[in-house]
Amino acid sequence: MVQLDGTYEFVSDENYLEYLKSLGLSDEVAQKQAAVKVPVTIKVVPGVSVTASYGTNEVTFELGKEVQHTLSLGHNVKTTATINGDTINFKTKLTEDGSLSEEKVLKVTDSGLTSTSTNSKGVKYVRNYKRT
Repeated sequence: MVQLDGTYEFVSDENYLEYLKSLGLSDEVAQKQAAVKVPVTIKVVPGVSVTASYGTNEVTFELGKEVQHTLSLGHNVKTTATINGDTINFKTKLTEDGSLSEEKVLKVTDSGLTSTSTNSKGVKYVRNYKRT
């Protein structure tokens, strides 16, 4: 079984800017956000929780339970996290009524992490990270 805990350094992305724009961000804000390439740190308490840190924004998710938290741009959202083997899933309601949502899948390997997100509009992005 692959070790989920670790710190992962950004390597590349596909379609991230377009994804951010599809969420309604202005071109200027989307470009600034797409330029952020902070490391990702994952800490797991098996069967209990997963803590995900993107730069200084750290959130602990109790597995299988909805957690309200604030994204780096200040938006309040609700996310449910689950773990299945080497994969961590985050299902997030981006709006209060859940009409805009996202599913993020973190696939962890011995060498890195691939983050794939698809929103309820059908727009998808992939970000690749290497284990440090």
